[in-house]
Order: sequence, then C-alpha cells, then structure tokens
Amino acid sequence: MSLGRKRIDFEAVFTGFIRVVDQLFSCTPSDPGAVVGGMDLYESVYQMCNTRPKPMAEDLFLRLADYLARHTQEIAKRVHASDHALQTYAAEWEIYLFATQTLNIVCDVLNRSICTPLRGANMSVAMRAHQERRPLVRDSVYKRQSVESLAFVLWKDNVFRKLRKDLIGSVADVVRGDREGVLGPHEACKALALSLVTLQARVSQSMSLYLYDYESVFIAESRKYYETESRRYARDLSVSEFMRMADDRLKQEQSRAARYLHPSSVEKVLFECNAQYIDAHKDKICFSFKDMLVHTRREDLELAYSLLSQIPNGITLLTQVYEAFVGEEGRKLLSPDPRTLVASLGDLHATRTSEIQALFKNDPKFVASLDKAYRSVINDSDAVNSPKQIAQYVDWLMKKSSKQSDAEVERALVQVMVLFAYIDDKDVFQKVYARLLAKRLIQRLSTSDELEYTVLTRLKMACGVEYTSKLQRMFTDMTLSADTSAQFREFPDHAGPELHAMVLTAGTWPISQASAPVLPHLPAPIAASVAAFTAFYGTKHNGRKLFWMWHLCRADVRLNGFDKRYEVSVALHQYAVLALFNDAPRLTRAEIAGALGCPQHDADRTVQSLIDAGLLLAAADGSDGGAIAINDAFTSKRAKLRLTLSLADSVAGGASAGGGSNGALRSGRRGTGAGGDDEDDEATRAAVEEDRKLFLQATMVRIMKSQRTVDHNQLVTSVIDLATARFRPSIALIKKCIEILIDKQYIERATGGNDRYVYVA
Repeated sequence: MSLGRKRIDFEAVFTGFIRVVDQLFSCTPSDPGAVVGGMDLYESVYQMCNTRPKPMAEDLFLRLADYLARHTQEIAKRVHASDHALQTYAAEWEIYLFATQTLNIVCDVLNRSICTPLRGANMSVAMRAHQERRPLVRDSVYKRQSVESLAFVLWKDNVFRKLRKDLIGSVADVVRGDREGVLGPHEACKALALSLVTLQARVSQSMSLYLYDYESVFIAESRKYYETESRRYARDLSVSEFMRMADDRLKQEQSRAARYLHPSSVEKVLFECNAQYIDAHKDKICFSFKDMLVHTRREDLELAYSLLSQIPNGITLLTQVYEAFVGEEGRKLLSPDPRTLVASLGDLHATRTSEIQALFKNDPKFVASLDKAYRSVINDSDAVNSPKQIAQYVDWLMKKSSKQSDAEVERALVQVMVLFAYIDDKDVFQKVYARLLAKRLIQRLSTSDELEYTVLTRLKMACGVEYTSKLQRMFTDMTLSADTSAQFREFPDHAGPELHAMVLTAGTWPISQASAPVLPHLPAPIAASVAAFTAFYGTKHNGRKLFWMWHLCRADVRLNGFDKRYEVSVALHQYAVLALFNDAPRLTRAEIAGALGCPQHDADRTVQSLIDAGLLLAAADGSDGGAIAINDAFTSKRAKLRLTLSLADSVAGGASAGGGSNGALRSGRRGTGAGGDDEDDEATRAAVEEDRKLFLQATMVRIMKSQRTVDHNQLVTSVIDLATARFRPSIALIKKCIEILIDKQYIERATGGNDRYVYVA
C-alpha cells in the first residue's frame, strides 16, 4: 500500500467499495471471483480521502450517508411488513451492528478526516472547536461525526423512531403474556432494549433513549399490572398465602427483568414491584406479625422478614411489633422468686436470640429491639427488683446447698450475665451481691472458690476493675486470713480451744460495725483463745486494731448427758448461754444476762432460740424472771445440728465459726461500712443513693479538672455517659451534686453566666 497522494478515478473506486459494503450490510457472500480483503477496503478509503488534486473525504462521507439512509429505510419497511416484527428487528439489528462496527474500522482514515481536521491539537478541544465553526458536512443535513455514529443516528431516525409504537407495544404484549404464563420471544425484546442502549450511548453518551422509550414503559406497565393483581390477592387470600404469592411473583419478576431489560433496570423494576406488592400492603403483614410470633409460624416469620426487608423502613415496622411482643411476653414471666425469674427470662432470651439468628439473619435491628424489650422488662421496678433477685439467684448457685454440678452452674451463669447486661442499676446489684458474697465467704457456704472467681471475672469484664475492686479485696482477705490462721496454730502462746479467725478489712466488707451486739463476758476458754490471737496478731502488725464481731462467730459444741452425744453448731451468744449450764443446773433470765454482760433483750432472744430448739426449758409460769434449765429429755434423729440466731442487722449471715469448752471457735472481724440486711430494701436504697452522690461528685471533679471550664449541658451529658455503666443518674440528682460541689468550693459558676462552671484549683 502506497501512502503517497495520487490521482484516482473516484467513481470507479467508490463503486467497488460500496459494492462490498452493501454485501456486508446485506449479509450476502461476495462474488468468489471478486473477493476484497480488509486492507483493500482500507486502501480504497485512504485513496479517496487523499486523492489529488483535492481530497474526496467529504464526498465519501456523504455518499456513505446516502447509502446508509436508503438501507435503513429498507430495513424499516421489512420490519413493518413482518408478522414477527420484534424477531425481524432483532435479526436486522444484529447484522447492522456487526456491519457498522466493521465499516467504522475500515473508515478510520475517513473518521479522522471528518472529525479532527486540526492536527496536533487536543482531540476533544479540536473537535469541539471545529464543530462549533462547521457543524455540518458541506450543506448536507449530516453532522461531522464518525461513520459509526452516523450509522447509529440513521438507524435511530429511520428504523426505531418510525417503528417505536409497534415495537414497544409488542414488547408490552409479550411481557404481559409472560406474566400470565405464556412465554414469548424475550430474546428479541432484550435485543431491542440493548440496541437502544447502544444507540444512545454512542450517539450522545447517555441512556435517555432506552430510559424514556423502553424502561419507563416497562416500569409503568409493571406498576399497573401488579397494583391490580396485588389488590385482588390481598382481598381474596390469607396473609400467609398472600406473602407466598408475593414472594413467588417477586422472584419471577426478578428473573423476567433480567430477560427483558438492561442490568441497570432490574433494581428499578423490582423496586416498583415491591412498592405494589409489599409497601402497599405492609400494614396487613405487620398486623399479622404478632400472631405469627404467638403461634411460632417460622416459615411465615421468615417470609415476612424477607419481604419487608426489601422496602424502606420495612424492618423497622417489624421490630416495633417484635419489641412490644417480647416485652409483653417477658412481663408475664416476672416472678418474685429469683430462680423462676432468671430461669424463665434466660430461657426466653435464648429462644428469641436463636429465633433472630435463624429467621431474621441476625439482623442488628432485631437484636436491638430484643435488647430494648429486655431492658424495659428487667428494669420494671414496679414488678420486680431485678438487681436484688439476680444477685440472690447467683448466691443460690454458688452455695453448696444448690447441689448443682459445675457444668450446670456455668450454663446458669451464662444466663445470669445476659440478664445482668440489661440491668440499669448495676450498683444495686453490687451492694446486694457483696453482702451475699460476704455471707458465703464467712460461713464457708461456697461450692468452690473457682466458681466464685469465675463470677468475679465476668463482672469485671462487664463493668470494669473498679466495679469489682471491693469484691476482689474480700477474696484477698480470705486468703490472708487462712495464712494467718495457719501461722497462729504454730504460735507458742496459743491457749484455749482451736480458733479460726477471719481478719477482714474495715470498709471493704458490707458489715455494720455500729449495730453489732456486744458480748462483754466471754466464756473463759474462748476468752483465752481470743487473747492469744490478739497477742499473736499484735506481733505481726503494728498499729492495727481488731474489732471482734461476736454476732458473726459460731462455735461447734459437743453436748453430753442426753440420749446420745450431739454435735451442735451454734452462734457464739448461744454457746455462751449453754456454757453457763456447765456450772449451774438452773439460771434465771436476769442471771444469764448478767453473766453475759449484754442487754436483757439480747439475752432473752438468745435464750428463746435455745428454748425453741428444745435444748432449754423455761419455767412453767413463763415469767421473765422464771428459771431456765437444760432439757434432759432433748432428743433428735440427727446427731449433728445447726442452730441460727439473729441479733443484729448486718451482713446476711454470720461468720462461719465453731468453738466452746469442748470444741473450736472461728471468729470474724471487720470494720465500719454502709449496709443493712439484704432483706431491708430501704436501707440498701439509702446506701446506694449515698454512694451515687459520691460517685457523681467524683466524676464531676475529674471532668472539671481535665477541662477547667464546662457548659452545664456538656457537664450533664458527660456525667451521664460515664455513669451509665453503673446506673442511670437522674437529672435532678446531677443538679443536686453540682450544688454540693459548689458548696464545697470544688467548682463555681462562671462570671456572667449561670450555665457555665469553672474548676476551683
């Protein structure tokens, strides 16, 4: 191929060129004796565009335009005359598209001559400038464009525009039949859709032709069809049947849209179908959702979720129903019995959690609705005192008397921690649990230390180290007490019965020192052991003072002189009374009180407990001054007995101990601390309120110290955020604490504004 410009016979060259082009567009084989290769066509175009003395590029372009115009008009006539217009259109378009793409490659030189005459300049800038000056080729109706664009414009104008109504109408008929179960020529419909996409994308770099002439019609027909059909099914079918029908139709439409539309249109059609089948009838589905939950219709629940997840805010409507249902169900299970409460709510939570995972794909919105419902139930203070009851349930689990295996306790603790997470007043739980834990540790009632540490670890993970710091120190005291008792047994001056003492840190243990009853006159054997331990402890620790909590002490006593020998575990006050009868067969109540050195009412209470147990006998006249004697006729089926005595409002229980003239003594001691019996809710609340004030004040001081100056609203928000892990403070309590800090001169109001506070260094 020669690149030089030369003279040619334009008519002869063009006649041969257009003959091959016509064969290409007509899809007919070339004459075997006149085969023309691709390079021959390219050379012909090159020669016509570079002939001397004048290039004939514009003549070639106009001649090609006239040919393509005639050819597209003939195609339109053939399609219009066909009984199967869609199939004919698709077949003609396939040939035309291939021929156009091939011709565009062959006419590359022509395209550059027509579209980019300003050589060396930026292509887009040059093209734009040239088209603004000379938008048409000579005086024709054809714009300066590539051969491919020219061919597509002519197809759009001469074929599609003239046949648009018939073609789109045929597509609508085919789709309607498809929806009624009659499968039509969907390949031809898809070819029409893709042809419009190709045309408009190549002509004007947009898809408006496809969007306006094809997609919009398809969507409008879908809206009209499914609006009518969904109303009919909603009226005639049950909710369950309607949802199944809707699900089937939506799946069918998704497959149908993929067969008839460009991929970009599938979501739009599905959105419209969802609007007519689901959004228009969502209230009916939501109204029946509760009934599905009540009767556990799993398939319907899963289908309702699947359908409403496809519309905006559909899941929110379901979660509102779900939250109300779970809350109502949970309130029916509320019980004053801790074991019933935890077991029932724990099982319900496990069931609903499994349900969310299996039916609702573990949707975060459903998880959040379950959390809201449970938080509402657990913190319904009018129905239950959940912090106290959950603490009591853990106490039951940890005791030997529960007779639960370690595996069963572990499973129960999982339920406990699930419910614990929903408690707002975690500080109330802490107060109650601390007292119950103290009772277990002092009385040695725990199943195992390992399980106790397991609970402590889980509480620490849930609420932080500060939340469990006092509980941790209680275990530390028990460990140190065990070491101290072991060292005391080796103490050379050890006298009296065996003594197991628990030295407990004041301020850590929830035991009220102020209300502890006194016992000035100890039995001689115990007094000797106590004196020995006090001396021993003084040698180990300087400056520490022991305060003996006698009401928490217990003694293991052997009783002789009855039908058999008995071993009885009694409170220290009870042992002191019994020991008096070693030296005297009969004593008056006044003599007993005087011997003990305690108030008469405490002595009477102790004596009465022994009378109730059958160990002592009161005078027949029942007078307060009547004589008290040993009941020689006492008998019991058991050889080992345990007697209880309540002398003070303190920790819920006493120190596990034993001792006496014939046994061993274990004594507990601790210092001051806010408390009250775990049955005394008012005392607990008062202690909690006081602790909350101190906590909020400390939190405010930390915030003010770090920021120096803080707005009122910002301070309140920050305090609530920091306190939420322990409890939900009220705005009134926060304001009260602010006033307390102002009175204490930790903070002051900023000058010129009462809604701003300044830290006072």
